[in-house]
Amino acid sequence: MTWLMAAGVLFSLLYCSSGANTINTTRNVAYDWESTPLHPEYFVYHTSRDSSKLYLKIHSSELLYARKSPEAPFEARLNCEIAVRRNNGSALVFADSLTFTIRDSNPEQDARIILKEFDFSLDTGLYVFEVRLSDRNRRVGIAEDLDVRKTLKGSREDFLIFTEDRPLPLMRNHADSGSKVRVESDRFPGQLQILLWDPEVSLPPPPYTEARISAPEIPAQTGQVVNTGEAFATSNEGLMSVADLDGRLLFNVLITAPNFPNVETLDMMIKSLRYISGRREFERMESGNNRKKELDSFWLDCGGSKDRTRDLIRIYYRRVQEANYYFSSYTEGWKTDRGLMHIIFGSPNRIKRDPFGEQWIYGEENNINSMSFRFDRSANVLSDNHYVLERNPLYRTDWDRAVTAWRNGRVFQE
Repeated sequence: MTWLMAAGVLFSLLYCSSGANTINTTRNVAYDWESTPLHPEYFVYHTSRDSSKLYLKIHSSELLYARKSPEAPFEARLNCEIAVRRNNGSALVFADSLTFTIRDSNPEQDARIILKEFDFSLDTGLYVFEVRLSDRNRRVGIAEDLDVRKTLKGSREDFLIFTEDRPLPLMRNHADSGSKVRVESDRFPGQLQILLWDPEVSLPPPPYTEARISAPEIPAQTGQVVNTGEAFATSNEGLMSVADLDGRLLFNVLITAPNFPNVETLDMMIKSLRYISGRREFERMESGNNRKKELDSFWLDCGGSKDRTRDLIRIYYRRVQEANYYFSSYTEGWKTDRGLMHIIFGSPNRIKRDPFGEQWIYGEENNINSMSFRFDRSANVLSDNHYVLERNPLYRTDWDRAVTAWRNGRVFQE
């Protein structure tokens, strides 16, 4: 991922080891890109009723290319360990394991995407893929758990999505507006209904209010019928709902501005300031005669000096992009509850996960001065990555303190 004003996003350290022959392993337990050495992306694709494929994508610029002798080519060495466990509802039962070594020769050191595929024998059910990827030259690694489901009727993991400008399948669930998209499936070839619509999602309210934003309802209309493998155009930003011919929803894809999750337009830079701006100043930025000047004036008023303002801008929009990367669901990540809290408070010191949600802890656990926020996993058909904050009037003081800090040129949790 590239950044407009700074690099930044993925998961904090849980375990680190040292020694000449050990791998320093990071497990994804927080949303902090900069503290993680590797940023692979994974997608599990079901090719038939009893077989599946794991796609692994990583950018070569993150790897260390070394050579054993002056005559040898520069080479990256990756080790991938995969343990597959079946989720039987009360425990994870071991099902399978694979270990692969990936070698990539890159003598000219040109940056590019590396895509690898691993085949599995997998029948229907719920699984957890425990994946550990290690860069042997750097002696660093990252571990991640993937929730995988394989049903009899089909879901997102039964389909590959391609856009005309990218030969690789989409690893994340969003595509650029204006691009041509095609959906492919080995397991469920045939015709699909494609419905492009705008969910019209409101911004989440502050955490101390009792207001809740309901998930939008899919319009009761028939979508465009296309064949799997047939390209079709996406126009405006919004949601692409994919259903079978009986109208059963299979999955949704977020249609976003080009270069998402990056913040690269004046409109996006202004809209994402709604959380820390007053109504009148936000209206001036959004509809004034010189929007860029109003935006610059807002940030200079907060920072007080050019150097401090530059840091505020870098951190704020880095967090917006982090929110887009991690929390996007049926809407952009910065518009979700987790995105709201991440932008204002930053990455928590600890995240505790369970099947029903996440608890974010800022400070030491069980310390009276620490902050804790609970997000419940939302049970809706539009996305499996949408979480709702348990709001509480007691959050008013912490919220006001954090927003005031931004307005006074200071950043909470950085």
